Amino acid sequence: MKTSPTNNRPALGLLVLIAAATCLASILSLAASTDATLHPEFWLPPDQHQTQDAERPTLIVFSADWCGPCTTFKRRALTRPEVQQAMTGRLNAIHADLTAPDSSARAAEVLANQYDITVLPTTLLIGTDGTVIRRLTGGLDAHHFLQWLEEALATPANSR
Repeated sequence: MKTSPTNNRPALGLLVLIAAATCLASILSLAASTDATLHPEFWLPPDQHQTQDAERPTLIVFSADWCGPCTTFKRRALTRPEVQQAMTGRLNAIHADLTAPDSSARAAEVLANQYDITVLPTTLLIGTDGTVIRRLTGGLDAHHFLQWLEEALATPANSR
């Protein structure tokens, strides 16, 4: 008895479905395992911004838990070791989370109003004199964020 090619189509469809499900599970697992939490030993909450080193510029990242682009920016750039290494010792870093469960959310709101933040995520580099050197609206990957940061730190206003 001959087997026609059409008799094997349901089995082929099932194999394709299983392969697709396996790929999707792998992608979701990878996304879930990539931590988007900013480490508190490096990132100060906004209610502690007065305790910073006044001789260094300050990077403020405004975000919220419900903001998908904020989470992506944190995961793809801000939590990356090469970004934190490039920032260490060169600037103060503040994470102004507008949805923080504690009193730092109110401090983040005050900072957001002070700097007229209307879009999330927004990143500011503030010079030692308190002026905004650079503003970044939206997020970048680690490579492009490091380029943005290096250009911002090289701005003459930063040395005021």
